[in-house]
Amino acid sequence: MAWDQGFMKPPFRRRSPRLRLVQSQDQPHPVSLARASMFGMWVFLGSLSILFATSLFACLLVTIRAGAWHTDAHPGLPGKLWASTLFLLVVSLAFEIGRWQIRLNRQQVLAAMLLLANMFGIGFLLNQIQVWRLVAEIALPATAKSLYQFSFGVLTGLHAVHVLGGFVPLIICTVKAARGRYSSFDHAAVIYCTMYWHFLGLMWVMIVSALLLL
Repeated sequence: MAWDQGFMKPPFRRRSPRLRLVQSQDQPHPVSLARASMFGMWVFLGSLSILFATSLFACLLVTIRAGAWHTDAHPGLPGKLWASTLFLLVVSLAFEIGRWQIRLNRQQVLAAMLLLANMFGIGFLLNQIQVWRLVAEIALPATAKSLYQFSFGVLTGLHAVHVLGGFVPLIICTVKAARGRYSSFDHAAVIYCTMYWHFLGLMWVMIVSALLLL
């Protein structure tokens, strides 16, 4: 009877190694998908780096060739520009704290840090509006003033556009974090958003450094 029961077992219950191999090929491994996503993120940031580097080089080249830029009446950088730098520093710090806390499954802390990043990101843009007003009111000779406004506007305006774009993933991550969608083993979106805002902070430091040299 035992032999009959064994004989009558369906032969398809036990999968062959070949069948398992085919099924594993049809379903990509999570590690491979994570590596591909991270590689794509680095490629995206690399392309943005080229864009910012090209803009910096173009502004420096125009400024050097113009000659009318370096005058005794050069106003220097607006003081509020350093406040903008502080805002972005707090944003990066909030991201780092949030990413560290979600590794410990502290979802509420992550949600609070992302909300803080939103607040200081908005503060950065509002402060930049005041900075642009100050630049528009500076007293310089016509040629030097137009050149100053052009270089300052191109560099800081390009950065502001990317900051606005960064609010899209930031708001999405904030909403999901508030709903408890992330955990210690599932928070890739937070990592990518952190990378992007760290990149914005780094580009801002480079822009301010270039403006100091102009």
